[in-house]
Amino acid sequence: MAPFADNIEHILSGMPFRILISLLFAFVCGCVTRFVWNRLPSKILRVNTDSLEHPHLPFYNLCRGSTNEFIFYGLLFTGICIFTSSDFTKLPLIWLISWFLTTLSIIDLRHYLLPDILTLPFLWLGLLYNAYSHTVRPSDAIAGAAIGYLSIWLLFWIVKLRMHKHGIGLGDAKLLAALGAWTGKDNVTWICLWASLGGIVWWALRTIYSNDKNHPLPFGPCLAIPGWVVIADILRL
Repeated sequence: MAPFADNIEHILSGMPFRILISLLFAFVCGCVTRFVWNRLPSKILRVNTDSLEHPHLPFYNLCRGSTNEFIFYGLLFTGICIFTSSDFTKLPLIWLISWFLTTLSIIDLRHYLLPDILTLPFLWLGLLYNAYSHTVRPSDAIAGAAIGYLSIWLLFWIVKLRMHKHGIGLGDAKLLAALGAWTGKDNVTWICLWASLGGIVWWALRTIYSNDKNHPLPFGPCLAIPGWVVIADILRL
């Protein structure tokens, strides 16, 4: 029995098995992402869904139309497998985190939205994970979520009251709250710092090279990138 268990453990820890599972996970994520990108923003913005490329998105069309997403996630998840020495049990978790942050970033880039249906489950997953694993102390995770939300919430109201416009969306507050739930209160400041620097660089480049300067700058990707890096460091990938 022991040799059989050893063989199973060897297979599960082998790189071919990791890559196979990463590709299967990428396929699922690609299909889900295709559905989310096509349906979710239209429902929130109340756009006429009859004009969409796949209005009803049957399963066959959903799979057929998700090739680009599958390739993207396949490369991303396989790269995580190859270039990290993390235990296999942590890989599905970092894949799921990567999916949330990537999907939110692209929706924000396309539609200037960070939907609650994605940010809030991501927040609760972070709280539940840390409550179970104690990777981050649960009290620090709760404090991180509160600090993350309140920091942008206060900024939102300061800009709105003084300048009479929306300087930043509350979707960004919920995303930062979710990142705080995953990383703890001590890392929220670093995420905000790097996100702000990234936003300044992005704004400067767009001002110099782009003719489209009237649209707001999506801040979700600026939060997602340093957030992913901090989470990966905490999980010791």
